[in-house]
Amino acid sequence: MRSKLIGSKEAIENFQFVTINGRVEFEDVGKVARIAYSHSKAVKAGINLALRGVSLNDAVKELYNIIPYAFYAETAYKQALALVENKGSKVEIKKRWIACRGNKSDNGNRGIKFHVLEDHVEIKVKDPWGKWIHGKAYLGKEYLPLLSELEE
Repeated sequence: MRSKLIGSKEAIENFQFVTINGRVEFEDVGKVARIAYSHSKAVKAGINLALRGVSLNDAVKELYNIIPYAFYAETAYKQALALVENKGSKVEIKKRWIACRGNKSDNGNRGIKFHVLEDHVEIKVKDPWGKWIHGKAYLGKEYLPLLSELEE
């Protein structure tokens, strides 16, 4: 797969968010797959909660039963809200993914961390049932300066 940068023109100008598709090799693929499955399942459950108008706090408590890490559960519900807002009640989830919110006081993301090296990016994903899972992302050398800037 060829790496590519995805983001709005305004976001790219301001470096507020960035998505780079690429290959990631994890030391324990099974655990990462479990997190991605659970996160996607939490988003699906979150869609039903969003359609019922459940509050964020109550939704996080319920989604915590699916993915026992509050920041993943909160992110899943916020993604579900966004999907319902954009697509109404006809939302279909086919793929698995992991997402977690971040903020300035935490110095970035709480569930997914990265560190840029010379030829790749070291990735850490928080396992809700255990410790951090380590991996290496090979995204293309042209993106490493951008990621280094975002890391600072």
